[in-house]
Amino acid sequence: TATLSNSTSEFSGRVAATTTIAGTIFDDVNYGGGAGRTYATANTSATGSGFANNAIGSAGTTVELYNSAGTFIATTTTTTGGAYSFPGVAAGTYTVRVVNSTVRSTRTGSVADLVPVQTYNGTTTKVGGQAPEQTDAAANTTAATLGSLSSGSGLTGITPQSIANVTVSGVSTTGPDFGFNFDLVVNTRDAGQGSLRQFITNANNLTGETSLAQAGSNTAGALPAARETSIFMIPNAAANAGQLAGLVSGLTSGVAVITPLTAYTQITGVGTIIDGSTQTTNIANSNATTLGTGTTVGTAATTLSQVPGPEVRLSNGAANISLGLDFGSAASNSGVRGLSIYGFGNTSYTAGSVAEIRSAASGFTLAQNVIGSGPAAVADPAPAGTTRFDLVYLTGANASVSNNLLVFGTDNGVNVAGGATSASITNNEINNNGRLSATAGGVVVAATTATINGNLLTNTRGAGVNLVTGGTTATVTNNTVSNNGRGTTAAVGTTAGIQLATTGNTISTNVITNNYGAGIAALAATSTSTFSQNSISANGTSTANNGAAA
Repeated sequence: TATLSNSTSEFSGRVAATTTIAGTIFDDVNYGGGAGRTYATANTSATGSGFANNAIGSAGTTVELYNSAGTFIATTTTTTGGAYSFPGVAAGTYTVRVVNSTVRSTRTGSVADLVPVQTYNGTTTKVGGQAPEQTDAAANTTAATLGSLSSGSGLTGITPQSIANVTVSGVSTTGPDFGFNFDLVVNTRDAGQGSLRQFITNANNLTGETSLAQAGSNTAGALPAARETSIFMIPNAAANAGQLAGLVSGLTSGVAVITPLTAYTQITGVGTIIDGSTQTTNIANSNATTLGTGTTVGTAATTLSQVPGPEVRLSNGAANISLGLDFGSAASNSGVRGLSIYGFGNTSYTAGSVAEIRSAASGFTLAQNVIGSGPAAVADPAPAGTTRFDLVYLTGANASVSNNLLVFGTDNGVNVAGGATSASITNNEINNNGRLSATAGGVVVAATTATINGNLLTNTRGAGVNLVTGGTTATVTNNTVSNNGRGTTAAVGTTAGIQLATTGNTISTNVITNNYGAGIAALAATSTSTFSQNSISANGTSTANNGAAA
């Protein structure tokens, strides 16, 4: 890596020692959280996962040099491989500064509006930069002092983020190198460097996900290979791997609260995973609770998993943001994990246009989220925070929704809509939805195939499960479907525990109880469906329809 090399020059009849300050600016593509990594470690990691050897250096990066008083000395630009140098430097103490907005990834798709976050500046403890909540200062084009580049404070502050001191004494010295990563989220700002919005922009543009093998781990194990996973490291003011104590905390009551002021752009990057559980792993379990009923479900009395209290909350920061997170059809194998998200969809209803989470992507995964409520307790955020219309709206193939808490929506809990080819809905608590729609369901399915297993589906104003015309071959097994259909006095078909209007379904080993209408309402359009081994009781409390009805 970088060294300081001695040279001599004559001045005024004597020999004066001078030194070259040199280093490397690099993109640590496989950094996965925690302590920062040296160029050698980052390069070995990148090469091992398929990136070309020595191909992570950032060319064209602006690097500035200041003396011990902060006076501007010189500026330079990195060459191919990310190398920079300041030759002819006299003995003394200097500060090297990297302009973050000029750092480029060597991955395909790198453009000017992609901004990374520092991971290394000669030390492993400056992940996020000098002040992660602030924005890096622009390039110094006026020979201003280093100190004068800072202004403001808090989330609106500006400061030189990437700096390192180096002492020149006429002997060989190492560094400083600077490392960066484009997947880090280190603050709760609406936009800009280190924000969730910036991560989405970065992930949408950078390609080569199949070569990524991000280090680190989350609550489910190692970060998945061939995915672009967000790395949350929002400081809590304590010392953590990669961050020293004393940084401004970005947490409120142990939770990072992100409130977008405008809609996020649609997520189109292949394999994009927004993973709030990385905040827990990298910083702390600062919201040490579990949420959900935690009961047993189905006739097998399978334990329903509770959801770990998320450390990241995404909530509507302005009126009429119709979508919280929107995954386009190009974003295959993407997903969301470990978030609390609520309050979106506050606009006029158009099918699929309003939801906390919408995905048209194939292979979409939704796991361990609290959707429709805050992260500390299961509580109705109404009126301002109420999700209007669907909590989750899916139209892609092979979607998986597992171990989530989905509550307090005004329409469907999970809507597997027309265009979806398959879905798996397992081990979720779907509770108290459809509050402004008498026909909304806990789970509504129009997919070609669907598996609905091991869920608690309760207190929905419409049916707990509604297999609507257009869908076929649903397997509904070992769920507890209770207390649904209680928001209307309409016909039995909108008040059942499970309603179906499709063919070839299997409804078995479910506990179906205390629903307003029939336990199972098989409408005229259904045929060749099997109902077996269900426990059906105390349904039809107001319609005298107890059990199954056709």
